[in-house]
Amino acid sequence: MPDSSAASGANIAIPIRVTDVTGQGIFAFGCKLTFDSNVLEATGATSTGSLSQTWGAPTVNTASGEIQIGAAGSAALAGSGDLLWINFHVKGGDGTSTTIHFDEFIFNEGSPAATTVDGLLTVTTGSAVSKTNETPNEFSLSQNYPNPFNPTTKIKYSITQNSLVNITVYDISGKLVKTIVNHFQTQGAYQISWQGTDNYDRKVPSGVYLYRIEAGQFKEIKKMTLLK
Repeated sequence: MPDSSAASGANIAIPIRVTDVTGQGIFAFGCKLTFDSNVLEATGATSTGSLSQTWGAPTVNTASGEIQIGAAGSAALAGSGDLLWINFHVKGGDGTSTTIHFDEFIFNEGSPAATTVDGLLTVTTGSAVSKTNETPNEFSLSQNYPNPFNPTTKIKYSITQNSLVNITVYDISGKLVKTIVNHFQTQGAYQISWQGTDNYDRKVPSGVYLYRIEAGQFKEIKKMTLLK
């Protein structure tokens, strides 16, 4: 993303720029960006005039100090340049500033991978969440298997429409332990693994844990048991 400046009260559009994505088979992407809410307010995103223009309007969720964006289409992206534009309202006064952080950016279900260097997204190779060939007819979250487990278990879930998907693990007291998935995914059936670690890659103790999915309006929670 390029450095930008604007007067207080102005509305601005800042592009996300990518290196050449031709031939990478990119049919979807999702990202989460954070910033100082005292300086900026995210108001939306647009694909008009960008590489993703033929995909139509992106899906956008905004909250104080953050914006989540997802988009998908039937034609693979090609070329380099502006992936889309993010719209902001400038709240801060003269002399204030903020860095806009990429908390997460993912193409497809994780492949190809993307890294950010000096504000430019660079496409690299990477691994993916497993997607099956099934075509689901309802949103669902399956019981993990094996259960009880040590140290790894698998979780299957299905989404019937392109969605921003969030899957998290909590301890029995409700404290967040691990965010497993937090990005845009296309319609389909998926399988992910949890290795019994927290967000800092530390092994967690034996016990009962809750795992939760949120995808669009669909929300569900199930229990699983880690035994060592």
